[in-house]
Parts: sequence; structure tokens; C-alpha cells
Amino acid sequence: MKCPLCSIEMAIKSNRHVVSGDKSPDEETKLHIEQDMTCRNKNCPNYGKVVDTAKNEIQLSKAQ
Repeated sequence: MKCPLCSIEMAIKSNRHVVSGDKSPDEETKLHIEQDMTCRNKNCPNYGKVVDTAKNEIQLSKAQ
């Protein structure tokens, strides 16, 4: 993922796991990892700021 201002490849500043759908047995539980992306270019106004957040689902196995 590139910075929209300077087109330098961004770095992951932080990440976290997010669970959804676990409050009710009627909903499917899903697990995502969210990664905050920041610009690495010290001359860019976006340097050190969270520019975007990437969200990817992690597949969970079914209990048997």
C-alpha cells in the first residue's frame, strides 16, 4: 500500500485483533486483524500519521 501523497510504500504502525459476532449464538463469530498504515518518508506530511487501516479476516475452524 502506497502513501497517497508521496507514493512511498507505507509501513505497519500498529495492529490489533478484532472479534465480531460473538455476542449471540445466532451470529457467526469472525476474527479480523486490523493494521494501521503510516508513511515512512520523513519529508511527507503523512509521516508518522495513520493514513489507512487494512482489515483482513482470519479463518476460524469449526468446533467438532
